[in-house]
Amino acid sequence: WVESHWVRLRAVARVVCGAVDLAEESLQDALIEVYSRWEKVSTGSNPFGYTVRVIVTKAATRRRSGWMRRVVLVDDVRALERPGRPEADALVDHLDVTRALEHLNPHQRAAIALHYFADASVAEISELLDRPQGSVTSDLPRGRSILRDHLGDTGGEQHD
Repeated sequence: WVESHWVRLRAVARVVCGAVDLAEESLQDALIEVYSRWEKVSTGSNPFGYTVRVIVTKAATRRRSGWMRRVVLVDDVRALERPGRPEADALVDHLDVTRALEHLNPHQRAAIALHYFADASVAEISELLDRPQGSVTSDLPRGRSILRDHLGDTGGEQHD
């Protein structure tokens, strides 16, 4: 089950958590919890949704506990020293998006992650996060607005 859902789970964790290390730890903790309850989870209506809820909860717990820390890899710093090269530009874009995501509250981050990286509808997000659809409906545009403010309007098409 994990192999078939790994890419989506990892993408959701990365966006929800922001920091790679926090995402990996939260995803691992979530998978341990899901595994320990697999008999019940696997017979439920939505094992993926349950796992996403656990990821969001684990990330929030780690943030509250002050576990989160910043790590900059040496290779990343070297890439930044060579502006104009594709890998440097991609890294700068990634860092900009990561910083912008930090301005979203946990509900907005989770809604954005599920909508854009797991292709979940508002109804699915509402069910996954156990939040009213109206709350999710307002989280998405507010989250997009905050991201636009921090990243600038690129003039691209809006994806709903």
